[in-house]
Amino acid sequence: MAKKQGTPEKPAAKPRAKRSRRTAQPRYAAAAKIRAQVLELRTLGLTIAQIAERVGRAPSVVHTHLKHALEEMDAEQREQSDRMRALAFGRLEKVLARAMLGAIKGDVKCMREVQRCILAQARLMGWMIPAARNPETGVPLGDGDTGAGPGRWTLPGRPDVDLVKWQEQAEAVWEAQQQRNAAD
Repeated sequence: MAKKQGTPEKPAAKPRAKRSRRTAQPRYAAAAKIRAQVLELRTLGLTIAQIAERVGRAPSVVHTHLKHALEEMDAEQREQSDRMRALAFGRLEKVLARAMLGAIKGDVKCMREVQRCILAQARLMGWMIPAARNPETGVPLGDGDTGAGPGRWTLPGRPDVDLVKWQEQAEAVWEAQQQRNAAD
């Protein structure tokens, strides 16, 4: 196909470096400045209406800036707490590895240290927190004594009294689970 004589050819477009959508917008720096100002005024105790009057924006805009600033702070704190949790978990792993060497040989003190480390790891990972809802039905636990759904069996928490009581509770839970399985 013949090209027209009067139109010059366009050069191929150069590939652009990928930029974040947020930072590519020219108003990002101004918005970040307003967001910092809004957060500072809010920490001084001003209401959203007072802040809106001071920065010259609508209250809904101030609310949005405040919401985004708090979300960013929350994400930063979550990231820092995750780092601290990972550091603590790593330290517990090292202590647990050393204690296991003695526990395997039969040292009672090392066995207690192993148990303490495992419980500390469980608390750190959130495994000791009781479930608020039945994962299968979504019903809050304790309402109507429905208990855990079929296929979900959990041991009762460690009693404050003695191991015999805990064993009795565990057997009762086991039998209740077997009865639910037989009914299905």
